[in-house]
Amino acid sequence: MERTATTVEITIISAEELRHGRRPLDKGAFVAVRSGSDTHSQVATGVDRDGGGYPCWNEKLTMTLPPSARSMSVGVYCRSKMGAGAARAVAAAEVPVSDFLWLEDYLHLLSYKLRDSNGVGNGIINFSVRVIGGEGKRGACLCV
Repeated sequence: MERTATTVEITIISAEELRHGRRPLDKGAFVAVRSGSDTHSQVATGVDRDGGGYPCWNEKLTMTLPPSARSMSVGVYCRSKMGAGAARAVAAAEVPVSDFLWLEDYLHLLSYKLRDSNGVGNGIINFSVRVIGGEGKRGACLCV
């Protein structure tokens, strides 16, 4: 059986305790999600202008994972919008696809520790993932 692409719906809910250096993040946080190192498949939330270090989005993002997704990870990148359209990296997490790609149409609620560019803990990201298309049937196990 030939493997097909899988569509997932990722709802970025919120983040907690985001900092830039030692100071709490003041404003302008958003989240970008991409599969593996493919920058062309990146999707992003809108900017939270009021949440500061505790931003809230509750925004659904849809992306398609390639057939080889089981051995991949999805990158979740928290960034802060600066003036003139520039954005700075705040923190990131790599989420193994195997953490959620085992049941179709099942809502997975996940929280991951974020790390800054030096590997130091920098907050938590809360999100949900639902597999809405792929190889399996509703409620079928997608593991090999």
